[in-house]
Amino acid sequence: MFLEQAQDGKNDVGRWLALLVIISVAITIIGTIPVQILVYLQTAASPDLIPNLENPLDLSVFDISAPIQLLFLIIPYLMGILSLALLIKPIHERRAITLISGSIPFRWSHFFWGGKIWLLLVFIYTLIISSIDKHSINIDIDSISLLKICLVMILLVPIKTGLEEILFRGYLMQGIHQFIRYKWLNLVITALIFAGAQVYLSENKDNEAILVFIQYLLFGILLSLCAILDDGLEMAWGVNSINTIFIGILSLSERNSDSIRLSQLHFSNKSYGIVALLINLALFMYSANKKFKWIGWSTLFARSERVVKVSELDSDYLYDEYSEEDQA
Repeated sequence: MFLEQAQDGKNDVGRWLALLVIISVAITIIGTIPVQILVYLQTAASPDLIPNLENPLDLSVFDISAPIQLLFLIIPYLMGILSLALLIKPIHERRAITLISGSIPFRWSHFFWGGKIWLLLVFIYTLIISSIDKHSINIDIDSISLLKICLVMILLVPIKTGLEEILFRGYLMQGIHQFIRYKWLNLVITALIFAGAQVYLSENKDNEAILVFIQYLLFGILLSLCAILDDGLEMAWGVNSINTIFIGILSLSERNSDSIRLSQLHFSNKSYGIVALLINLALFMYSANKKFKWIGWSTLFARSERVVKVSELDSDYLYDEYSEEDQA
C-alpha cells in the first residue's frame, strides 16, 4: 500500500523534520538564487525598473519573455524535487519511488487518464463561464507566442506540480500516517496544509483569500483521495499538472502575455468557482471509481493497523512458534 511504504525505512520524527528543513532551504534559498541574479542584472541594466519586493519571483516588470520567466520560476521546485530524490535514501533508508507509487514502475496510464478527464471537465466549465460572462476569460495574444508558451508550460509545469504531489500527498501524507492511523483525518490535514501553502504563496489578500483557500482545500481533498484510493500519486499528478497548465494559459492576454501565473486555481468570476469545482470533483471521482474500480473506500474511516515486518519480531518468539509446529 502507498501510505504504508514509509514503514520500510527509518521514520523517527527528527528525520522527517530534518528533510523538511532541507527541502525548504533548497526551495526558498538555493532555488531562488538564479532569479535573484536575474533581477539584479535587470535592475542594473535598467535602474528605472522597480522589482516586486513582496514577491521576488515576480518577473513581470522586466522585459523577459514568458518562456524564460517560466524556466526561472520552475527552478525552486526542481531543487525541491532533487533534494527529496537524493536524500530520501540516506535519511530514511528507502527508495525515492516509494514517495510516488504503491507499485513499480510509474503508471503513466493513470497520469494521462487523470489529466485527460480533468482537462475535459475544466474545458466544459470554461465554455459555460465564457458564455455567461464574456469578460471572465480573455486570451488575445499572437498564436505563435501562445503555442510557444503552451509547449514550454507542458514541459515545465509538471516539475512544479510534481513537487507539490511528492511533498504533500507523498512525503507529508506518509509521514502523518505513521502517527495518525485514520486516512480520512490524514487526508483533511494534508489538504489544509496544501491550501494554506497555496494561499500564502499567492497574491490574493483579505476576503478573496478565503474563497481561494476553500477552492484549494476542495482541490487538495480531490488529490488526496486520488493518492489514497489509487494507491499512488500518478493520477493526482496528472490532474494537478493539467489544472495548472490550463489556468496558466487562461491567465494570458495581450497586456500580460509576458506574465505567467501558475498559482491561480480560480477564474475571475468567483461566484461560480466553488459550486463548479464541487461538481467537477464529483464527476471526476465517479469516473475514476468506475474506470479503476476502487475498493479502498471503507479504509478511509477504518483505523489502519501498523504492519509488523518479520525482521521486527522477536527471534525467540519465532523459534518457539516453529518448534511447536514441528512437534505437532
